[in-house]
Amino acid sequence: MAQILAEEFRPLGYRVPTGKIPNWLMWVIARFDGTIKLALDYLDRKEVVTHAKSRDELGWTMRPLRESLIATGRAMIEHGVVPVPTARKAA
Repeated sequence: MAQILAEEFRPLGYRVPTGKIPNWLMWVIARFDGTIKLALDYLDRKEVVTHAKSRDELGWTMRPLRESLIATGRAMIEHGVVPVPTARKAA
């Protein structure tokens, strides 16, 4: 997901982290950052979700992943959740 967002938004000046940090470092950071602490339960956990029931029973189909991620990123920018990069503000 981060790679898709980086491809779309880094050229526009947005910082999109794509690196990985080791689990032990997550545990250390979580002692000081509550938002990181929330993620600890999901370390090394594979989540599998499907839209099969909604597709089969309702005829609903999902948007492509890339399209959904980019639309979400744009909405977050438009609603001020993600600040506009300093370089873009000046332009």
